[in-house]
Amino acid sequence: MIRPVSFTDWFRTPNPPCTLSKPRNLALLDYLRCLAILLVVFRHLVGINFHWQLPWVYDVRDFSAYGLGSILVHLFYIGWAGVPLFFVVSGFCIHWSCLRLERFGMTRFFWQRFWRIYPAYITALILFTWVELKGNFNLAAGRQFFSHVFLIQNLSTTTFWGINGPFWSVAVEVQLYLLYPVLLAIRRRSGWRGCFLIAGSLSLLWRVFAVTRWGWPDHSVNPAMTSPLMTWADWMVGAWIAECYGANRRAFPPSRILLPIVFIGFLASTIYRPLTVFSFSLAGLSSAIWLDQMLHRKASAAFNSTPSAFVKRNAIRVGLISYSVYLWHEPILIHWHAFITQHAIGKLTGTSFTLLAVVIPIVFAIIVAYLSYRLIERPGIQLGRWLLERFTALPRPDSRILELAPSRPEAGIH
Repeated sequence: MIRPVSFTDWFRTPNPPCTLSKPRNLALLDYLRCLAILLVVFRHLVGINFHWQLPWVYDVRDFSAYGLGSILVHLFYIGWAGVPLFFVVSGFCIHWSCLRLERFGMTRFFWQRFWRIYPAYITALILFTWVELKGNFNLAAGRQFFSHVFLIQNLSTTTFWGINGPFWSVAVEVQLYLLYPVLLAIRRRSGWRGCFLIAGSLSLLWRVFAVTRWGWPDHSVNPAMTSPLMTWADWMVGAWIAECYGANRRAFPPSRILLPIVFIGFLASTIYRPLTVFSFSLAGLSSAIWLDQMLHRKASAAFNSTPSAFVKRNAIRVGLISYSVYLWHEPILIHWHAFITQHAIGKLTGTSFTLLAVVIPIVFAIIVAYLSYRLIERPGIQLGRWLLERFTALPRPDSRILELAPSRPEAGIH
């Protein structure tokens, strides 16, 4: 008689062997985080200061709205694609780290995720709430605050953009963490084909429901289009790439035209409104194909040259603090814009005003993010690790995870 598999047994099976004794090219993850955060920051910077966005005309973007500059306006607008890039990198990092362990432990996983995400997040949340409320706490403000405390603000249009707009993706990310053990269970029973079949079906069904319930979306980033039911498949692709990389094989066919085709599809989805329901996933798929290609590409001599060394070093630094930049940058941009609008507009013109509006808030946001990383984010991770080893009987992680240094893919939330 075959003994039925219990629920806990689903998570106690050994991980598939990782054939890479030492990972290659994982510094790429820090570069991708750097690129992702720059896309998001410049999207918000342009949006806050200039309010540029192409309107819809008969379900098509109006590229005559800003003349020849309309293309540039739209490119800045789709900087939100940095968020699905973060999700793909997050899926890769989470699964890659777990593949380096002999077995997956849910308690350890969620404990580490909590201390990685929550200390910096809750600090920023309390400060931003205090600044925005200015002592005027009421029922609506309480609902906003506690929806953010429990990371469910992305489930309602009334709280999605509340307190600090970028916080919605932190909530989605945490919900995807909750789904990770489910992914492992499905992978054990049905393989990756079953994982993508289930996640893909949920994604399509959710799209049909969302369009039926709310109609075609005006924007790609909203509660319906960023639901974890829809973005799970996008995050899962990153995990799939990690497993393929560990087995030293490609996740996607090594085709030169695959990435351009998918990327063109993404651009088309941002221009034609009925295709907007696929924009987020197409951005994630483009990021995933690019990541897979770059992981298996040999570093060129030019990339390792002296001029590139400076770029690489600073890109890694920005990548390491990208989570803190993501948490802190938008309120800084908003309040700085309000300040210069009140005190500098009419007094400064042209280049001077642009530099004042753009350079200063970015520099200040990076400084604040660095302090957050050094004083809150990293100490929080260390405290969580110390508490885990001090007060629990959980086994220490396999020493092979130390081989991830110096690229540290676990360093970023996304």
